[in-house]
Amino acid sequence: MKSSLALFFLCSLKIITIKAQYNCVSPENHYGQCVAFNSCPQVVNGQRARNQQYVAAAQRACGGQSFCCAQPQQRPRPVSQRLTSPFAAQQQQSRRVPAPNTLQVRRSVAAQPQQQLHQQPQQQRIIRQQPRIDFRNIFGVNEYNQAQSGFVDFRAGQFCNTPDNAEGACMEINDCQVLLGQLYQRYTDPNFVQYLRASNRNCGGSSHSVCCPGGAQPSRPAPAPAPSPAPSQVSSAGTCGTVLRTFKKIVGGKVSGKSDWPWMALLAYPDVDPSSPFKCGGTLVSSRHVVTAAHCIRSDLSYVRLGEYDLSTDTETQHQDISVLKQEKHPNYNTANGRNDIGIVWLQRAVQFTNNIKPICLPSSQQLRSKSYLNYTPFVAGWGKTMEGGTSANVLQELQIPILDNSVCRDSYQRANRLITADQFDTGVICAGVLSGGKDTCQGDSGGPLMIPETVGSTIQFYLIGVVSYGVGCARPQIPGVYTSVQYFVDWILAKIAT
Repeated sequence: MKSSLALFFLCSLKIITIKAQYNCVSPENHYGQCVAFNSCPQVVNGQRARNQQYVAAAQRACGGQSFCCAQPQQRPRPVSQRLTSPFAAQQQQSRRVPAPNTLQVRRSVAAQPQQQLHQQPQQQRIIRQQPRIDFRNIFGVNEYNQAQSGFVDFRAGQFCNTPDNAEGACMEINDCQVLLGQLYQRYTDPNFVQYLRASNRNCGGSSHSVCCPGGAQPSRPAPAPAPSPAPSQVSSAGTCGTVLRTFKKIVGGKVSGKSDWPWMALLAYPDVDPSSPFKCGGTLVSSRHVVTAAHCIRSDLSYVRLGEYDLSTDTETQHQDISVLKQEKHPNYNTANGRNDIGIVWLQRAVQFTNNIKPICLPSSQQLRSKSYLNYTPFVAGWGKTMEGGTSANVLQELQIPILDNSVCRDSYQRANRLITADQFDTGVICAGVLSGGKDTCQGDSGGPLMIPETVGSTIQFYLIGVVSYGVGCARPQIPGVYTSVQYFVDWILAKIAT
């Protein structure tokens, strides 16, 4: 009896000792530790795999404040050297403490027999040394609203420029392996912290997002070029800008009809996100040319889709995917203040015009070049987000918004701390939006058209007068959107499409 009682107390003491070291039970039924999300590889991988049940179970095991992890990551040794660019850190690898052996860490957790737990004190110390990085200290909670921002909020889906002006994609830092790996090595380096804060601001300052250099997805080949149909070029009035519908004033945004905007184009960047490659819009202006925003002109632009309507199905319209032959942004494009935000895409082959695919007209006549559209309510259309922080639309949306004097945008952007230069709102841009809020373009609409109907003889034809460029958030009160003026750049466009 005494021997049984002693054995019982001994087992109880072991369990208490184990629980003191491992304060939770993971979803795999292993003893673990309650750690931050980023410190647990299994939870991070579960989130990426969209295994929400696993993530929720790990969080419940720690009372909802942290996550139960059987294999937390090792705390890195603080790095003393100061590097001006995060990519310079790769040159210092030989000076750093090597990453822990993952297999050894796995063998140190409670999946082993209990009698072996106290035989590995060194591995237990490694587990307890994993870093607890507070992202609020890294990104600076209030800095986004207080500091001067040297950028504008372009409306391309996910696109950004890194602080050292490389192409990138906005994503949570957990999904950016390039920066995440450096974060655990350099979280005490003030230069790197400042780099991350600038990267966060370049993605709108939301949550823990960063501008990840080059994106983080594998590439996908562009569609194979199809045989070219007989060339078909835009001629004078009568062949462009015509639609089959009758337009009435639109009070709020709504779903468009299948053939309402046949010049709408989608620009595809499969390297950024193969499952959702369309990050910008554009406008077909001839059988071989698409006008878009300069910030949508990128090395990873692969192909253009025309004739699309509903992205969730391939049966509603006969769309065409055409590879990009070449692309060019305006030579004076300014990434800091958004001036001259316009570009041209050349298609690999001439597109065959149909009811669902045809070009819009350009305001090339002297009368239309100089016409003021102040207080007019042109149309915008696109597949971008339907609200700030929301999801992108599957079906093409349309909206009418009033054109305002550029001084309205200048004053609004100055109040919002987004007036970068004195010439930001010159005649090369159009200010448009509803000052009460609620109606606007949003992320994913960049490069799309601002279009106005004009009566030519007895025919109504649509003209491209603006290109979606940037804003502050989406549909916020007192902050209109900014569009590049096609009237201002029409000579540059005509010269380019003539080549």
